Amino acid sequence: MSSAAIIPVAGYGVFTPGVPKAITPVMGRPMIEWIVEKVLNTGLFDPVCIIINPLYGDIIRDALSCF
Repeated sequence: MSSAAIIPVAGYGVFTPGVPKAITPVMGRPMIEWIVEKVLNTGLFDPVCIIINPLYGDIIRDALSCF
């Protein structure tokens, strides 16, 4: 039996105006990409739900287009 993973990515980018912190590059990739990859690779979670701020929905979706 698997469980759902919920990843909250709903900030407003206060410290990085107009840019969500989740797409901050870490070792050449957006931070959220690393997180989602690790969660998926565990095989423990289905589904994986990402809670996003609607203002940054397109940016986050683009960052996760590889999944």
